[in-house]
Amino acid sequence: MVRNHRVMICTECKRRTHIRCSRVSPKEYAQLQQKPSYTWYCTNCLFSFLPGYDDEASTEDVNIIDINLDLQVLRHDIIDYRKDNHHVLMIAHLNINSVQNKLDHLKLLNRELKSQVIFLPERKIDSLYKDDQFSMRGYNMFRKDRKKGGGGLMAFISKNIASKKVSAPAYRHVEVLPIEIKTTCSTILLVGVYRPPKAVRNDNFSKLEDELSSLCMWAELQKQTVILMGDLNLN
Repeated sequence: MVRNHRVMICTECKRRTHIRCSRVSPKEYAQLQQKPSYTWYCTNCLFSFLPGYDDEASTEDVNIIDINLDLQVLRHDIIDYRKDNHHVLMIAHLNINSVQNKLDHLKLLNRELKSQVIFLPERKIDSLYKDDQFSMRGYNMFRKDRKKGGGGLMAFISKNIASKKVSAPAYRHVEVLPIEIKTTCSTILLVGVYRPPKAVRNDNFSKLEDELSSLCMWAELQKQTVILMGDLNLN
């Protein structure tokens, strides 16, 4: 590789890749070079952080491992932890699979958890449902609707935390809901991600990799601290 070529260096594996192969635009590359330091992962390393991922996932079936959890024990453990650490910022991500008939359960659960941030993928509502149907006292609500079908994203942020919805690029294979919050220590970009369940093989998997890489690159350019959470339905 020619020395003066524009290359990206993976933070994890240190592999050098030309920006064209990295799916990084010249504009994004120039913005990154202006930062004193930045984090960037190649697609292999980016996906290796996901549970259940292996290097053959793009061409072979992804192995499914059943993990049985005692949800009551898990819930009580979290509640006990919360009681001892009530000042810590808690972010809850719950795949609610339709919010219409589960909002009351969510409110009851959050009375004990007292999460300042709640992200809900696959809420299955559209613009016909008004905001006041899903309001939670003490929280600002943000939503990303789908025109039809399931999916969609919703977030509740405590009114004690300054927050605003951020405009993001449109993606074909994933839905995203980015929200900026300001804590006493820093400004954080929270990004909720959802991908509807469907087969992921060969070309589709490659396109998903490209979109997630592009999303991470975009988020990195917005804020120093980024938290991504979501359900990609890869298992």
